[in-house]
Amino acid sequence: MSKNDTDTPEQDIQNIFRQLNVENLSYCHWKSNSHLNDSFSGETDFDLLVAQKDADEFRRVLTKYGMKRRWSTADKAYSFMEDYIGFHEPSGAMYHFHIHYKIITGQRYDKNYVLPFSDQVLSSTIDNANYTIKTSNPEWELALLLIRIALKTQPTLRNFVKVLAGKNIAPSNIDEEYEYLLEKADLAKSKSYLDDFFGASSLISQLPDIVNLTGRIEKSSLRGLADFFSFILLRMQVLSKLANHRCRTGTEHRREKRARGIYKTISVRSGSKGGIRVAFIGADGAGKSSTIEIISKWLSWKYSVSSLYMGIPKNHSGVIALRRLAGLTRKLGMGKFGQFIMELQWVYIAYLRYRLHVRSIQASNTGKIVIFDRHPHAAFSEMKEPMDGSRVAKESPLKSLEERLYSRIDPPDAFFVLNVDLETSVARKPEHGTEATKKMIQTKISAIDVLCRSENNAVVIDSCRHRDLVLRDIKKALWGFL
Repeated sequence: MSKNDTDTPEQDIQNIFRQLNVENLSYCHWKSNSHLNDSFSGETDFDLLVAQKDADEFRRVLTKYGMKRRWSTADKAYSFMEDYIGFHEPSGAMYHFHIHYKIITGQRYDKNYVLPFSDQVLSSTIDNANYTIKTSNPEWELALLLIRIALKTQPTLRNFVKVLAGKNIAPSNIDEEYEYLLEKADLAKSKSYLDDFFGASSLISQLPDIVNLTGRIEKSSLRGLADFFSFILLRMQVLSKLANHRCRTGTEHRREKRARGIYKTISVRSGSKGGIRVAFIGADGAGKSSTIEIISKWLSWKYSVSSLYMGIPKNHSGVIALRRLAGLTRKLGMGKFGQFIMELQWVYIAYLRYRLHVRSIQASNTGKIVIFDRHPHAAFSEMKEPMDGSRVAKESPLKSLEERLYSRIDPPDAFFVLNVDLETSVARKPEHGTEATKKMIQTKISAIDVLCRSENNAVVIDSCRHRDLVLRDIKKALWGFL
């Protein structure tokens, strides 16, 4: 069965894991196995631990099944970790493989510990009962969960108050995972794993009660105070034992944390080919605005997206001021000066569009996907009132300035043209049924047809069909650019 023959994302993903199993590659889904249903439906990530010796073959299988590498800026990039995105063509769903070649953990944006258990976890994997995927055994998953909780939970004043109140101080959304593992794991075996590494005198196996992981233990203030100091001691034991397994120490670690904090403000998640710029073009009734909103949300799940509106910025203060000034001068009988001000407005709009163009180049150069709502094109210039393009009269002294600005705006990597016929356009928007409006819409449709015939990078989509079919074809075409 080929990749595109599958009916659901789940079948698509299962084919990948089936191939990994056939080739006997060493991997497993190492954490959050209680959420595999969500992962196979494309709603959350797969966290996969892969043996370093099998890394090249693992990548080969993912590439064979159409998955693509995703790159992140420094705030989300760590050694021994990679991201691959897959696309299920029939449904338009994406899925994400978060790959670890070592077990790296720590606080959020501060994965500073490489846990020395990868070989043990990979040598004791089990076959999942519901899916064709190998998972860590529940004993190791529980042991690793407790270590992760110890590293992520901070002995802060806020947590001190929560402990005194008998509340759980572990990271949020841990309860469900812990409850799931309690039903699956042999607690004595998990404790033996922890004792073998941390020592039998370590408090880590007592962590669930100390931090009140389930939030069910009723504690007195005195018991809460004792547990909080027990937690501080427990955490010191864990940090001491893992000291030789840190990625960074001291000044280096503090500098890295500071750098990651800075990078968070300009964080980018990019396709392996880098950033792209695409424009959506369509006449009235083509569904352009709603389509852009849906596609932007779809891409934003795993990629960085920047949406830019290239139409007339009606709410821009400078445009409003020029328009009002032009109207005022006409009322005062200063017709020629008013016309000059109106043409100055069109030059200013050209300048604003050029500024957006520069922003789009900068965004795509950082790896972002830029989505234009409309875009200037020469095909629109022949219209009486062009949608997006030159509007200054040919005899005006400002004409050359406007044309120079538009000439500096490069076309996007692709024009996604949402084709719609006049009948469908009016049917979707009955208020546009007047003869004057229909003539205006037909003019737009004709100009867009010129664009389609003049641009090699035009992706023509028949938007007269059901929206689901339109979105499917757009997603399929966009995936080819990523």
